[in-house]
Amino acid sequence: MTAAKKVKSATTILENRPFNAHLRSAIAELWLLSGWIVVLENSRETAWSRSELPFVHHTVSGLSEGRNDCAKMYAMTLKKLDLTSYHSRLLRDHKLRQRRLANAAHRSASTTKNSMSVLEHPPRWSLSPIHFDAHVRAYQLHVANRRVRAEVKYIKRRCIELEVCYGDVVGRCSSKRVVAARRLLIWEVRQEFALGYGEIGRAFGGRDKATIAGAIGTFDCAGSHST
Repeated sequence: MTAAKKVKSATTILENRPFNAHLRSAIAELWLLSGWIVVLENSRETAWSRSELPFVHHTVSGLSEGRNDCAKMYAMTLKKLDLTSYHSRLLRDHKLRQRRLANAAHRSASTTKNSMSVLEHPPRWSLSPIHFDAHVRAYQLHVANRRVRAEVKYIKRRCIELEVCYGDVVGRCSSKRVVAARRLLIWEVRQEFALGYGEIGRAFGGRDKATIAGAIGTFDCAGSHST
């Protein structure tokens, strides 16, 4: 049997043998890239025996499909073939392709180091600080003071003169100094604006009429005793 017929017979055996696609692709790659041909030895379809192969290089036994099911075991013999010009060109193109792909993978890995990081959270918008000018702030205070009742402005002015805090006077502070100033201002507002007990109570933080009447009565009694 000539070499061409042997190669043709081996190719026919490889194509007709019922092994899986993964094994067939591995054998095809081994044949095309390295110039080795695979011959199954434990099959009835094998036309060659070990004695008919004059250049046996290596024998691989126990190759399985690697699946979960029970795979058949094959014994393979590898024979060195003379590379033709076509096979040499395939091998050269394969090496060039592998070198080009390796360089491309190296370049892509180096460029990803300087890539921008992706935000894990959406951006949170914030308001920029607003800086009011002095005249704007003065105008706002002027508009706010126009809405204040006259008795309230009087109480604020008198608190500055008496050196007491306006918040303590209209609040719930019970110190002797603040209580004395509060009773004095209640009596002055009554004399200055002639308001009722309810209106005076609202000007002093919502106090009831009995508290306003008690503060005014204290000063009336003190004035009657002095006279």
